[in-house]
Formats: sequence, structure tokens, C-alpha cells
Amino acid sequence: MVNTLDRVVSDPQLLHRNMILQLEGADGRRSGVMGNPIKFKDADAEERHYPPDLGADTSAVLNEVLNLSNDEIAELIRLKAIVAKDFAR
Repeated sequence: MVNTLDRVVSDPQLLHRNMILQLEGADGRRSGVMGNPIKFKDADAEERHYPPDLGADTSAVLNEVLNLSNDEIAELIRLKAIVAKDFAR
């Protein structure tokens, strides 16, 4: 049998293993996300953070990982190739 989404998120085993996490953002929005499937008896609890908004870290990642300049990032924004809410000129 193939489970439907509503049956998956209410499965007792998944709930017991904290595989479905309910997170709340600073603005009060709530989101259900998948937990880490790998659990260790003596490990610290996993960190749980509400997912960032689209574009929240885009320019920082492009700058730090790809070494793109502000001009290059601005051009990608102008071309609508990326969304970068964290970009300040």
C-alpha cells in the first residue's frame, strides 16, 4: 500500500522517532519538516531551526563560496537569475 501524505505525517513510528518536526519562525509561521533519520543513543539532540526565507543568504553564499563581487551579484539580481534579500549595495 502506498501511503498518502496525511497518513505519513501521522505515522506513530515516525512521530515517536521525531521524524516530523514542527518548527516556528520568528514571525509566528509554522512549518513541518523532516527530522534527521540517523539517531544515536548518546548524541546531542539535533538543532532545529526554522527554514530561512528564499534569498535570505544568497549573496553571502555567492560571495563566500564563489567569491563573486557585489557588482556580479547585482548583475545576477538585475537579470532575475537569483533572489537575494540579504544584498545591500
